[in-house]
Amino acid sequence: MTLAVGIDLGTTNSAIAVRRLTTEILSNQEGEFLTPSCVLLLPDQNVVGRAALDLSKLHPKNSVLSIKRLIGRDFAEVAVQNFIKPDRCSYDVETDPSEPDSIFVKINRDSYRPEDLSALILKKLLQDAEQQLGSKPTQAVVTVPAYFSDRQKFCTRAAAQQAGLTQVKLLPEPTAAAIAFGLDSLSEDDSLSLMVFDLGGGTFDMSVLSISGGHFMEIAKGGDMWLGGDDIDQLLYDQVIERVKNKTGLSHLDPLIHSLSANDQARFTGELRRSCEQAKRELSQNPEAQIECFGILRDEQGDWLDIDEVITREEFEQWLQPFMDRLEQLTRALVAEIYFEVELIDQVLMVGGSSLIPAVQALMGRIFGGDKVRLHPRPMFAVAEGAAIWAQQNFSSEEVETRLEIMHSVTHDYYLQLAEGKRQRLVERNSPLPCFVDEQLQFIHEDQELACLRVLNEVEGVFSTVGELWLSRSQLGQLATKEKPVFNLRFEINEDNIIHMRAWPLDHSERCIQGVIARGGLVPKLYTDLESALRKAFSKTDQKTQSMPSYQSVARIIVENIQKVVDPVSAQVNADQKRKVLAQLKTLDIMLSSAEDPFQWVGYCQALQSFGLRLMSQGECARFSELATHYLQAAQDFTQWSRIMELRDSLERCLQSLNHAGILDSLVRTEIMAEQRHERHPSEARRLRLILRNSLDVWLSPGEDEGKRIAEELVNHELAKYSIPTATPRFYRDVQRLEKSTRSHRL
Repeated sequence: MTLAVGIDLGTTNSAIAVRRLTTEILSNQEGEFLTPSCVLLLPDQNVVGRAALDLSKLHPKNSVLSIKRLIGRDFAEVAVQNFIKPDRCSYDVETDPSEPDSIFVKINRDSYRPEDLSALILKKLLQDAEQQLGSKPTQAVVTVPAYFSDRQKFCTRAAAQQAGLTQVKLLPEPTAAAIAFGLDSLSEDDSLSLMVFDLGGGTFDMSVLSISGGHFMEIAKGGDMWLGGDDIDQLLYDQVIERVKNKTGLSHLDPLIHSLSANDQARFTGELRRSCEQAKRELSQNPEAQIECFGILRDEQGDWLDIDEVITREEFEQWLQPFMDRLEQLTRALVAEIYFEVELIDQVLMVGGSSLIPAVQALMGRIFGGDKVRLHPRPMFAVAEGAAIWAQQNFSSEEVETRLEIMHSVTHDYYLQLAEGKRQRLVERNSPLPCFVDEQLQFIHEDQELACLRVLNEVEGVFSTVGELWLSRSQLGQLATKEKPVFNLRFEINEDNIIHMRAWPLDHSERCIQGVIARGGLVPKLYTDLESALRKAFSKTDQKTQSMPSYQSVARIIVENIQKVVDPVSAQVNADQKRKVLAQLKTLDIMLSSAEDPFQWVGYCQALQSFGLRLMSQGECARFSELATHYLQAAQDFTQWSRIMELRDSLERCLQSLNHAGILDSLVRTEIMAEQRHERHPSEARRLRLILRNSLDVWLSPGEDEGKRIAEELVNHELAKYSIPTATPRFYRDVQRLEKSTRSHRL
């Protein structure tokens, strides 16, 4: 039987563990218990782990480190831009203009998403585990920082599935660490309020947990996604460079570094940073450490400019003070957020490699009291051990000694974007999971064809889009009415922190439109492209207002096809549907750049088919019906502009050749005008339709040429009274919340 494993997918190092009689950290092929989270991409092979890290000195531009810091993020983020600077990041990071804010690592002319590279690290861990377990694990608990965004969690899950794991659960790293402390074995009568302090390589995570027996409840989460051991390494790097400048008098040391070849520059920064990391570790045990980097950098005369500096712990702690101030600020803020006093925290559990720094331990002692602070005996392995225990609980069919129950909580506040820039909070941060909320919403305008249900979250005071669900009027069963549709929305976050959105018309739950959001990737990009095109169309002041409803109809067609691109459960992309939507977006772009609006003929054909066939001969009827059918199919498909225009022209020629073309055109325009006036001027609409019916009866009667002439003049006289509205069109896609909207949460 294959055992489920626990995996700590770390920024700097990763570990894999299993729970058998005891909890074991599994060694890798190199005989080590920690696997460096390093990937070396060569033209003929990929190397992961210790070998990759050792070879990175020779191939710095091909070596990827700290990829966890980029997974699920946006390229434009300030923190991302700072991270990918040449003096911090040895490999090239780019974005694809066709995917806004996407991140790709560019090596050997190939592009890799961060989740692709994370998957390679996970594959290495699983392959090494297979050698010891006898079979490759397919079930795992993978830990993530408590403050990871929804998109980061989704990308981590995607990496795990790409690595071959068929069943994956995500567990916050602080919660895993608490489990590893043995707190799952508390008696029924024992209860604790504790803070887990996890200072890892890339993130600083905190969780306040309430624990009673085997019951874990997350009360609050906090931390900083860009604060960790990597930043301490960078701090040492910057201070050493500054010291060398002062010692040598070379204030222009940076130009010397930048003048190196790309490969040598990456090798210099990589070796110096690794030496800084090693010094950081040594300073946790010793009063001083040495930082060296030889044989790479030269001065302006061509002489070697070697770096050989001794750093004392006292100097290190002085440099570290801003970092320590930030840790204290975040720690006190989290305690205050839940209206605790520090005295109410029973224990502080410290894990993560940087928790070994004496100054960090002393800080926690000053805040909470030294007797409350506990450093895990294996701080680098605590997260993996806790994940392994939780994996046994979730995936094993065997009886376990103590059954854990963990109640997770929501990491961020979630809001729904409403009309006029308003926001409605859906779920409050730290709410227990799973939870859901129901809202009743309404379109804001009677001419509105689409609604965009955009969800935002708030992270450190900044609002950003989590994801969105679009729906059309036709999906709500109100295509032919001028009423503003009212519908239900359910926003749900399950215990695995996966966000589902469902919308359906009142009393018609079978018409549910649904999706899993916060995934990033293709679907948001398609929606962005569509919205940008529509905004461009509706901002043109010289655009003919008659053509504006066509854009709404086209958008509805495209939205309904975007919803079919990605499976709402498996997240698999339907390649054929993707190609269709891309073709539709291209066709829309051509339509926007031309003065043509073939979609005016859609309503015309439909009206003509409803009554006009009675005035045609059998041959005319057959010819028109065939052309109309092909045209309506091409318009609905909307993937080939040339085909649509070709059929439109053929249809126009066909209609002009009909025996009764004049009266047919007048009658069709009368029906269209009546439809336009149906909502606001119902009496006028009824009058127009009465004239239409009477005129049609006259034309269907034998003889009566004079009556037909009079009927045609009457129809044209009535049409001359009305003009097409000239109001400036708008692209409506916002919604408003009904005041009597009902809300409910499942806890």
